[in-house]
Amino acid sequence: MPKATNLIGAYNNFVVEPLKTEADFRNFYVERPKRTPSPIEELKDRIENAESAKKYIFLGFRGCGKSTELNKLSRLINKDRFLIVSYSIREDLDVSDFDFRDFFASMALKVYDTARKRLNWNEILEKISEIL
Repeated sequence: MPKATNLIGAYNNFVVEPLKTEADFRNFYVERPKRTPSPIEELKDRIENAESAKKYIFLGFRGCGKSTELNKLSRLINKDRFLIVSYSIREDLDVSDFDFRDFFASMALKVYDTARKRLNWNEILEKISEIL
């Protein structure tokens, strides 16, 4: 999809889906007004330097850039220290017909699948046995 040069091009390019690939970010990501550090870089620093687990919530209407910003954050986070699990409820469940058990089960399966592909299970079992 080429970059838009006029309003009609922008209208035809408009898709309410997050940017995911390097090419998407290169071609379509619009930097926010400069602030040092940027909100995403600040959040990255908070996550990487936190002494305990923190929770953050991204709120906004559909298409405002929440997932795009989270995708950008996942590119910045130290992947040697953190397991990044990308999860979209729309990909796994019928959003018009599910309950909390479906949500938690599908999210747990996504975490498991991501961890299985990326982590060394012997190291995980060692760490669990150290805790116990």
